[in-house]
Amino acid sequence: MDVNVESSETAQTVFGVNPKRNPRFVNRLDIFERLDYAIEANDNKEPKLITLSGLGGMGKSQVALEFCYRNKEHYQYIFWMEADTDKALQSSFYAAAKKLDLPILKNNPADVVACTIEWFQRNSGWLLVFDNADDYSLNSTSNRRLQDEYVPKSGRGVILMTTRLNYYKTVQGNMIVDLDEIKMDDDTALKLLLRQNEDDGNALAIVHILGHLPLALDLAGALMEIERCKPTEFLENYKNNMEIYLDPDIDVQDRIGNNYGKTIFTVWNVSFDRIKDKNPMASRLIQSIAFLYADNIPLALFEHHAQMIFELDKTVPPGILKRAAQMLADFSFVQRITHRDSKQDDPAKDTLTVHRLVQTAILFKMELPEKLEKCKRLLAALSHELKPVDGPSSRIMEAYVPHVRHLIEQIMQFSPWPLDRPDIVQFSQWSQPLVTRPSSLSEENYRNDFTPLHHAVQQDNAEDITNNIIKYKKIANIGDRNNRTPLHLAAQNGNYTVAKLIIERLEADTRVEDEYGQTPLHKAVESESIEIIKLLCSFGARADINRIDKNGLEPLHLAE
Repeated sequence: MDVNVESSETAQTVFGVNPKRNPRFVNRLDIFERLDYAIEANDNKEPKLITLSGLGGMGKSQVALEFCYRNKEHYQYIFWMEADTDKALQSSFYAAAKKLDLPILKNNPADVVACTIEWFQRNSGWLLVFDNADDYSLNSTSNRRLQDEYVPKSGRGVILMTTRLNYYKTVQGNMIVDLDEIKMDDDTALKLLLRQNEDDGNALAIVHILGHLPLALDLAGALMEIERCKPTEFLENYKNNMEIYLDPDIDVQDRIGNNYGKTIFTVWNVSFDRIKDKNPMASRLIQSIAFLYADNIPLALFEHHAQMIFELDKTVPPGILKRAAQMLADFSFVQRITHRDSKQDDPAKDTLTVHRLVQTAILFKMELPEKLEKCKRLLAALSHELKPVDGPSSRIMEAYVPHVRHLIEQIMQFSPWPLDRPDIVQFSQWSQPLVTRPSSLSEENYRNDFTPLHHAVQQDNAEDITNNIIKYKKIANIGDRNNRTPLHLAAQNGNYTVAKLIIERLEADTRVEDEYGQTPLHKAVESESIEIIKLLCSFGARADINRIDKNGLEPLHLAE
């Protein structure tokens, strides 16, 4: 890594990093490779500006901290700046000035900051980290204030910022490493959760329920340690009382030695409150999003029915909804995907995707009557979208029916009221079957008589399977029109995580034949999925290695 700095062999590193190294940090080579690439690609910039962005809890600060400790030999000066508030920044600059033996004649914070920045601008070989560079906490309406007042404008060094805000993506010369786009793999997540490499189906289920979020996984692993419970016990306890595990009280945090110093809720609540202050419509929008299926939420639903959904006295111009959606994206709470080439009436033209734990955190803040009222209003809006005069197109159904299904499942969790209760949902007679149709409505899948579990497998949705173990266990061995079970489908698609869940948690039959006499092992061999082949063989399918299908082929023939 060429960063144009002096070697530690000629001068000892001045290390001004107060946070201690996290002993539980798990290696994220993919992220560090991107950081190194960003620094090298930014070679002509002085200084080099790199931003680690992403949702709160993604581990941005921990990655930056580990980066500091790993690179002591690459930089002569390394400093950590707490960027939460003016006071914290001024304190960090004062500590840096003392480390550098700068002549501080007056204890005026502004003078200390100016003197220290001037030093950075005149020198080279430094790494300067601004942690939590979220300008909204600096009591300023300008997103540029931190950059204008505290960031060196020159000097041969590297500036690394961690932030939840997407504003820095617009800063010229800035290189972005977006953690929202770098999902932690299952093996790394299991190591963070269990503190060791271990193959455990229940632990993998926890990983998927927590959405691979490092902060949530680290807290869950620590809680399992102090409670001395196995993943299967933790999973049961978590489902019974999620809030205790996502937002443990101070005493519990002290016992687990939380390296992050925060919980999921404390990380997000500050941002929730800031959004509410800056843009009440964005706050209303994310509250409603919490009740819908997490992926591909059409913004058009809210543009068409904002008055109904948000219980407003007047209509809302589309521009206001777009600005609200963009604010949620700016705070990394949603990913906004727009397709400019799509038709204007295509609901997939502008969609939002939200992390499922964000939805959980928002729902915890609501009382039951408020939840049911919001569900009722959303269902009414969805029913309007699904009731054109000539019936809904397949494109409309693809976009909205997953949200109808998820919303009704939410209502059934909140209350035992029947689905046809008038004040909960008033669908027309034809629209009711849509609610019970699978969430993926491609004509091929619908004709194939897929069960909901088939659809979860087809979408590689391990989280949905984990959250519906009891329901899916009853249909684990049901085949489609060709008698392909969900396990056949998982093996055919090479979905190891899903296949493992189906076998271990749903106790699916590993040796069942489809209409053509093929077992899941035939499908796994055909897809060249070595991991699934080993998995199936360890659960009784070894006897099928020489099993002949109706075409006279053994699994070994398919491998040729």
